[in-house]
Amino acid sequence: MTTAEMERLIAALEDLAERLEIELRTEPVDEGGLVELRGKRLLIVPQGAPREQRLAVLLDALARQCLDDIYVIPVVREALETHRRA
Repeated sequence: MTTAEMERLIAALEDLAERLEIELRTEPVDEGGLVELRGKRLLIVPQGAPREQRLAVLLDALARQCLDDIYVIPVVREALETHRRA
């Protein structure tokens, strides 16, 4: 995957998180992930993380979400399916 393709996938995953009402936050942590705080779902992405780590955090969190009632563009759906099988 080229850098540009990875950046487009990251942007599409961030858009999906927003549509799922998951707030994205960049924090000074070693590892990110999905947490619930005071009834709010937050997806924590490590501050300064390389794009590969940002992509992994997004895929890990979003691959576990129910996407039955939301349109997901094919490239994102395929990435999530591949990640689930890995």
